[in-house]
Amino acid sequence: MSILRERRVAWASAVAAAMIVVVGLGATLAEARSWSSAAASRARATAQRTEQLIEASAHEALQRDLDFDGVTRAVLAMQPDATNRALAAWYDKLNANQHYPGAIALAYVERVTTEQLPSYRAQVAADPVGGQALPDDIFPAGATSPHCFVRLEVQEIQGTSVGQLLVFPPGLDLCAVLGPTFRSAAQSAGVVAISGASMVDALLPYYAQFPEPLRSRMLSHSVEIASLVDQVTFTVTPVFPGGPLPGDGAARLARVTGWTLSAFQLGAVTRQAIAAAPDGGWSATLSLDAAGSTRTFASSGPTGARAFRQTFAVGTPAVPWQLTVAELRPAGSAGEPFWALLGAGVAVTLLVAALIVVQGTSRSRALALVDERTGQLRHQALHDALTDLPNRLLVHQRADELLQASGADRVVTALFVDLDNFKNINDSLGHAAGDEFIRAVAGRLVAAQSADGVVGAERGDEFVVLAHEPVGSDPERLARATPTDALTR
Repeated sequence: MSILRERRVAWASAVAAAMIVVVGLGATLAEARSWSSAAASRARATAQRTEQLIEASAHEALQRDLDFDGVTRAVLAMQPDATNRALAAWYDKLNANQHYPGAIALAYVERVTTEQLPSYRAQVAADPVGGQALPDDIFPAGATSPHCFVRLEVQEIQGTSVGQLLVFPPGLDLCAVLGPTFRSAAQSAGVVAISGASMVDALLPYYAQFPEPLRSRMLSHSVEIASLVDQVTFTVTPVFPGGPLPGDGAARLARVTGWTLSAFQLGAVTRQAIAAAPDGGWSATLSLDAAGSTRTFASSGPTGARAFRQTFAVGTPAVPWQLTVAELRPAGSAGEPFWALLGAGVAVTLLVAALIVVQGTSRSRALALVDERTGQLRHQALHDALTDLPNRLLVHQRADELLQASGADRVVTALFVDLDNFKNINDSLGHAAGDEFIRAVAGRLVAAQSADGVVGAERGDEFVVLAHEPVGSDPERLARATPTDALTR
């Protein structure tokens, strides 16, 4: 009878274990999916906030660059007889390096008819462009009136070498070289963008006609010019005299007095944009959709698989710039919450089943052991092994809970702490000393926080601190509450 009873207990334990495996795996899968969905929603919300920061920064920088031509037109309107020296002094006082990200050169191209050519020559003789005299012959050969000559020029606004090489010499008829672009800008009364590659293609055939000694210098640097200018974007903007602007394109073309020709390294805009992101791993690409095709003008940031990608319109109707913002997907990050929780749940379920089978005759003892082991596994899944601080998964959960509890009178403040030169400790004192140092830093960070604060281990020597504070609190107070000298004593 005892053998039969033991077999019955064993069969009952096996059946109970099988049921627990089925139910436990189902519940674990549902919980992991729920957690993963919540984590994905939080990540998407965080990414959207970062995308908006990057877009706002790029839009502001690009708008300043688009205003560059407007400022120039205002200067010419106020000082129609401005000289090259006066224009350079104006931009120096304007502090153009700070106000116009990526602006490297500016030229005012004057529309000159055959009748106006003598007065134009007299102006250039008195105020040479780039210190060069006007040659007797107009080039390229065969250029006809009206001509488009550079009258004023400001180079090296950003101190770049492109400004030293990008020279439009007197006598070069830009209407003969870039006629369709100048006509389009005048007829639309808008801004036309030209890529650096297109500018190089338009100018290279005429370098041999440049006057000496400029011709030799330009030809000797032709490869360098092509390489540098390929990174530059040019904008052409028409300048009209005062009075109402004609509505007809042909009438506008007849009335235009000149154009501003500006050069920008738009990589400064995309670099400034991703600098607005609170963390790394973001890229920004500036492109222009024209004539049914999209051309990239500048791109900054790492390349690779993207977790999130969003495209924003950051230009104007005349120049419809598009900014594509993307976040790099870290290796192994896809589905990390799902697989971590699923693995922990499967382990717990199988452990429960095994304990029931092995300890089938001692139910109370088995349940106690299961409960203890379940708590340990859950703790291990959500805490850092070295510091026992909440890991990234649990920090995200705590952040979500704090955000939901914020209300109208409290806000969540976050501090990201990274230990500089931590590698030197491991290299000089060994990994055991490095681990002890990490634990000491973790303890001090915890001691410096309020009762409802959260200190988490992000990865390695990186920590994150969350605090629940009243609205209006100084965001820097949290950083001051964890002084760096307290970490080094």
